[in-house]
Amino acid sequence: MFFGSRSTLDTATRVDARHEADVKAWWRDWHRYLTARVQLLETRQAEATQAPSFERSEHAWEEQRAAAEQTLKRLPHERRVVFERACEARRVTVQAALEARQQGTSSVHAGTLDPETVERETLADLLAEAEGRADGQEAGFGVTPFFDRTYSLQIAALMHAPQAADYSLVPEGMIDQRRLWTLVAALLLVGVVIVWWTWPRGTEAGPGAAPGVLQVNGQAVEPWAVVAVTAIDRSGVRTSLPVSSTDALHWPGDATGVAAWQRTALRPLQLCLPSDMLQRTTALEVQAAGDIPTRVYRLEEQVPGEADLLLNACRPGDTRPRHGVLERIIAHPDQPLDQPVAVGPDGLMLRVRAITVLGAGQDPSLPADTYRVIVHVMPLTSDLSWATLDPRLVMQNGLDAVPSAPVTADQRGDTVDVVYLVPAFTSPLAAAWSITDPRSKARARWRVTLDPPPGRAAVLRDALQIKVLGE
Repeated sequence: MFFGSRSTLDTATRVDARHEADVKAWWRDWHRYLTARVQLLETRQAEATQAPSFERSEHAWEEQRAAAEQTLKRLPHERRVVFERACEARRVTVQAALEARQQGTSSVHAGTLDPETVERETLADLLAEAEGRADGQEAGFGVTPFFDRTYSLQIAALMHAPQAADYSLVPEGMIDQRRLWTLVAALLLVGVVIVWWTWPRGTEAGPGAAPGVLQVNGQAVEPWAVVAVTAIDRSGVRTSLPVSSTDALHWPGDATGVAAWQRTALRPLQLCLPSDMLQRTTALEVQAAGDIPTRVYRLEEQVPGEADLLLNACRPGDTRPRHGVLERIIAHPDQPLDQPVAVGPDGLMLRVRAITVLGAGQDPSLPADTYRVIVHVMPLTSDLSWATLDPRLVMQNGLDAVPSAPVTADQRGDTVDVVYLVPAFTSPLAAAWSITDPRSKARARWRVTLDPPPGRAAVLRDALQIKVLGE
């Protein structure tokens, strides 16, 4: 009985330690996200007031902008969605406070607030909370969003330590016990090796284990990243959940409104759902990142032969696993340009007017090896929130790009420009631009072929007109 109680205590301690490590990792990415957003804002102001740098040193605003964009691209997709949602919620609060302050200081309304002012105040508030500098906040404790809630944690060591210097989350009382278990495991390993060495074997070698690498045409590729699932019950009710990825041997445990995906398992696909949802689910739609089609699996208790999907409860021991068979694949439909398009059942509508490409020939501030792709969108819904739409540009060469700057509406017109920075290309490339409805997870996609922009000489030749006078 004593051994069982101690084992239960050790398991709970390991779960708490893993959860604490996850929260610390989220805070680090949250701090990087806010710092990169502030850096992009400063470089955008420098671009409007300063000439292009003659020498691209590390302090040049072009290099600072490129570094901030790379930082945002390296953040995990599911975390970046949560961070953008938190920024958008705070932006609404800050804008309301600024408008109230503006109306309080003057009896006459002074006009619409500058979007950059609202963004700067929003990022400053969130960064102060993350670093524990906000008014009324306990010293030494920072705040980070974590899925659908926020956590407060001690950040003194995190602010001054590199990412690799993450200390072991093991209580001192478990050190001797860990040494004992390590010794027992070593003895068992030696015994297994001796038995394997002395065990009689035939002369013909058996087939080796399949390597855990996904290959296409002999080339190793990354597996498709699962970003969301939709569970369908017997009554046809659909429930959409975001998906977090894990490399651990155990599932992370039940979290409200979150599923998990085991990245190291190639076949069958392994996912987990909250325990209460697993039993009543009869079919599962799996949505991958980028332009990958949606896969629909039919769930059964037992599958004859090899299953395509293994579905577990996120909290181990709650219920038996379910097996799934791939039933069909749903490709994303292509939407027409310059036509009203409804995204999802919530009434979200917009119109993509055109997608253009600019190079150094049209904008001398661009590097020669970089193009700017601009998606011209006319929103047809007044409460459109770009921070939660996740606008993405996927190109034929495999590039999956996010906007290079926050999307802001043009106060002088009805069109919104979503800007991307992509590597230069010399031949026409197919591209797909898509957005996702944050509530229903419905996705709308537009396909175009992007032509390389003309060079500087061609632009000057078309713009200049030379007339010869006299003999």
